[in-house]
Amino acid sequence: MKVLVTGAAGYLGGHIIRILVDRGVQVRALVLPDDPAGEQLPEKVDLCYGDLLYKPDVKRFFDVAGDDVIVIHAAALISMKWKMDPDVRAINFGGTQNVVDACLARGFRLIHVSSVHAIKEEPHGHTIKEPICFAPGTVTGCYAKTKAEGAALVMDAMQNHGLDAAIVMPSGIVGPGASAHNNVTQMMIEYLRGTLPAGIRGGYDFVDVRDVAQTIVQLCFQKDKQGCYILAGHNVSIRHFFDAIQKSAGKNVRSIKWMVPSWMAYLALPVFSLVYKLKKETPVFTRYGVYTLTTNSDFCNEKAKLDLGFSPRPFEDTIADMVAWLYKSGALKKA
Repeated sequence: MKVLVTGAAGYLGGHIIRILVDRGVQVRALVLPDDPAGEQLPEKVDLCYGDLLYKPDVKRFFDVAGDDVIVIHAAALISMKWKMDPDVRAINFGGTQNVVDACLARGFRLIHVSSVHAIKEEPHGHTIKEPICFAPGTVTGCYAKTKAEGAALVMDAMQNHGLDAAIVMPSGIVGPGASAHNNVTQMMIEYLRGTLPAGIRGGYDFVDVRDVAQTIVQLCFQKDKQGCYILAGHNVSIRHFFDAIQKSAGKNVRSIKWMVPSWMAYLALPVFSLVYKLKKETPVFTRYGVYTLTTNSDFCNEKAKLDLGFSPRPFEDTIADMVAWLYKSGALKKA
């Protein structure tokens, strides 16, 4: 078996590749020519430098021998923007189109990494399960809409063009290895530094990056599994999130007492936007981020548990490992 991985130098992609290599699988990775992160991948990985949006590069990436080939499409551009961003859409929709076309042309199986953000939003009190279709008009925000468009492409190819595929939809991915360009990581860094002014009343579902990667790899071996799988972990409040950080970091970290309602956070957004712009750091608070923390995040992961053996580790273990990684990586220094 050979596995082709897009987004190989990314947060999730790197974890996927390391698990595949550890299991003795031949891996070919698509990496942007100017991305130094590609050099951090295991030596056994066959690196293919190219651009997902350039069809000749995609064709070259897919130019491998053999019939037992699986493609993991993990490349995506995460955005906290409220309005549509053409660059985000180009990757999440246009890049997915190129991958789907190439899979159909070569007859390769596709594992498409989407997001729970692509699923139609439901009011509080409703449990959200795997959808039968995707529609950008039923979700809010640039990232959600473009991921819904990409997933709709894959679903259409499965239903109408014979594509062998599975779609995985992780919730908020956390765990060791996340970049400071990640909003959740930035929030944790500021909490540990004692510079986070307040928290927001609300919550979301978070899942460990290692559990997501392991389940995606499992799909490579369970080739009879098709359709959609929600990979949700634990639905936690932001207060619970902070408590887990505090427990892992120890007494030297100042706890946050002030948890503000969403309406107050919205009012403060212009000030926070200016502050983070001046600091040249990823903003912790954005309009889309505040909105997300107030939405229904009761996602059902039973299908993935039954079919794929998906088993999310305890949330506190994930945060403990992430805190340890942040100190070790130099993102901050332990007091």
